[in-house]
Amino acid sequence: MFSATQGNSAPLLPYPLKSTVEMDLGNASIIFNTIHDLFDVKGSSIHPNGMSMVLASLPKGTTLYHTSCDTTDLASPEYYAFNYEVSYNFRPIRGSGMKKRDVDFGSGTTFNSVTPLCFGDRRLLSLKLTRDLNRLLLLDGNSAAKTTAGNMDSQLLLAGRNLSEIVNEEILAREICEIYDIDGIIRMEADFEVILCNLQEYHIYSNVSLQYISETSGLSVSDTATLLKLKNYEHLAVATRDHAFIPLEIDLLSLITPINRQSFAIDAYKRRLLDSSPKLIRSMRQEVHKALKMPKKDTKTPANDWKALIGRCMDKYTPFLLSLQNYTAAETNIAEFANRAYLLLGNHAIRYLDSSVEELDIRYKQAIENAVDDLTIPTFPIHSDSEVLIHSALRVVVEHIVTLLFDTHRGLAMHKETKNLTSFDLASLHGRLSETITMLDWASFYRCEECSAGHYISSKPGFDVDGGVLGGYYRKRNST
Repeated sequence: MFSATQGNSAPLLPYPLKSTVEMDLGNASIIFNTIHDLFDVKGSSIHPNGMSMVLASLPKGTTLYHTSCDTTDLASPEYYAFNYEVSYNFRPIRGSGMKKRDVDFGSGTTFNSVTPLCFGDRRLLSLKLTRDLNRLLLLDGNSAAKTTAGNMDSQLLLAGRNLSEIVNEEILAREICEIYDIDGIIRMEADFEVILCNLQEYHIYSNVSLQYISETSGLSVSDTATLLKLKNYEHLAVATRDHAFIPLEIDLLSLITPINRQSFAIDAYKRRLLDSSPKLIRSMRQEVHKALKMPKKDTKTPANDWKALIGRCMDKYTPFLLSLQNYTAAETNIAEFANRAYLLLGNHAIRYLDSSVEELDIRYKQAIENAVDDLTIPTFPIHSDSEVLIHSALRVVVEHIVTLLFDTHRGLAMHKETKNLTSFDLASLHGRLSETITMLDWASFYRCEECSAGHYISSKPGFDVDGGVLGGYYRKRNST
């Protein structure tokens, strides 16, 4: 019940908040995006270099898909998909023997992956798990892509490898399974897949022979361009698909990350996990062992949904930031800009500004504090150092944004009151907004080309897979 004695003081909590962690906006943004992007195709595509990992679990009854060469025998370890489109597009190639593909990983490292060549039928197996898998490692980023950027650094770290070795991907998976005694690894390439170390308890409920598209479409095999469009259509579609139907439980209390422990590049394409110091790499491997020894999280104990809190913040402030950036880039009439900005910021301002406080410095200071509390105070007590880290990152990000918004509101109010709007520095505000948007680098700032008429978003082809092009998300540079 509301107490009249509370006044404008900070909200009273039924539990004490643990101490925060000092961090700058750059590290806070990386942590913020890491939590948002976990098991999210779009976010993992935009921030592709895996840096962090968490424990995850799949319940019995989960559906998985796998393609094989005329057999239902499943290897250990083996690759499985959550969508049949992924299994279909990564199916074995018709022929005999094995096709070896070497992929230069940069800095002298080469990954070689082996694609089975089927002499007989290729089968698409659909199966249900018949036991819970509670010892899974979920890797962030586009962590199955064999590129020179560092996508697979997390797997090299887990296996104790370095950047000067030739690594067979299947051997790498086997080494990780043996070192950590886990059920498997969840990672993303075109979509999410799970490498299961030794799947024994499952039920195959569908087993079909796969045909080539050319065998069912009536098109000639020589019609390469048309066949590639058909082959990759579902790959492109799966990138926008909702994964809510997959019953993956993510344990954020087990977050293992190097962020805020040493400096990394802000650019998502330039930071690499294996740029960590040898001491930090050893520490992270030890932390994985430690996390796996912890008892499974008690589902009866209420836990904070940090992904939801971060998603709420992103949903709330993306329109503010992008709209203001557009206004400051396009508007030359300062009075017109002030009206548009006031309309945009109005409801947010009156929600937190207490008009009964006469001193403006105090009024705006309290508004910023109230807005930060409103968006960041968790529902339940914080239970781990990982939660302290996530909560601290969320507060840093929100405080930076609301300070920018209230500074803008106050500046406009002051200039309108003095009837001197022409002295308002529009260029400076535009620069500040652009710098903030670049630093935050949220997935919500990127959209496909077809659904955006704006000047800041575009979708261009991503990377090639055996000649086929997968979709990617890219932000077009502001031309103004």
